[in-house]
Amino acid sequence: PKTVYTKDEVYTKAEVDAMIANAIAQILPLTYGLGTQIPNNSNFDTYTTAGVFYVGSNSAAATMSNIPAQFGGRLEVKYSISSAYFFQEYTTNSTPVQKFIRRKISGGFSPWQEVTYT
Repeated sequence: PKTVYTKDEVYTKAEVDAMIANAIAQILPLTYGLGTQIPNNSNFDTYTTAGVFYVGSNSAAATMSNIPAQFGGRLEVKYSISSAYFFQEYTTNSTPVQKFIRRKISGGFSPWQEVTYT
């Protein structure tokens, strides 16, 4: 078996493979899964850290401020050129599905814009 040397420790290939698999297992649910639940009475303006979040129900959505639609759904926060400039994308779990996007710049948030598909 191959050995990987770091500054302070030595790992076998199997140990490195296991560490990588563990890291992927923790990252994938946040990227492609539900992410972190947004609690009732939350303000979408406070979600400024890159990540994936979700609103679990329409009734929970009704308690929130600065949410673009009163439907449960998924909020993704993505940095653009730095952590001070980012996008929020909200996709509803409604019929039909709605998608909204806005950006944060030095002057504050832009208005939500609905993305339509043709």
